[in-house]
Amino acid sequence: SMRPYLAKVEAEIRLQFPDADVFRFDGARVVVVDGEVANGKGFDGNFGTSHPGQSEPAGMTLAGRRLLDRIDKRCESGSLGAWIDWLLPEDYDGLVVFSDFQDGVRQYRKPAKGAPELIYADGSRRSVNERKEADTRWEKAWL
Repeated sequence: SMRPYLAKVEAEIRLQFPDADVFRFDGARVVVVDGEVANGKGFDGNFGTSHPGQSEPAGMTLAGRRLLDRIDKRCESGSLGAWIDWLLPEDYDGLVVFSDFQDGVRQYRKPAKGAPELIYADGSRRSVNERKEADTRWEKAWL
């Protein structure tokens, strides 16, 4: 867990960028289901469990508070992947992610019946790669 370091990292960010908006969330994971980032802009449905937001609106700019109001609930289950997917088109100078990245990226294919099938994982706990070209379109859109 990176929790013990977050206050120091936020202080350093604010020292260098006093008007920065700092968004906090639980888990730096990216979950993709059938080519769409879970709880991202193009995702229809809900995936995962809810993680209450940890951001502190009082320390944000007006634009940051408005953005948080608009996307926070949608991103609670999607975590980092959902945040990035929603933030990409926003007018920000930069996006900094601080994490140990143990959660990594997990990608699933949802069959017509049954549980979603894990087709990609790159976290420190496991590694799987059974993706096809079409399964990587979300990555290409981000980059």
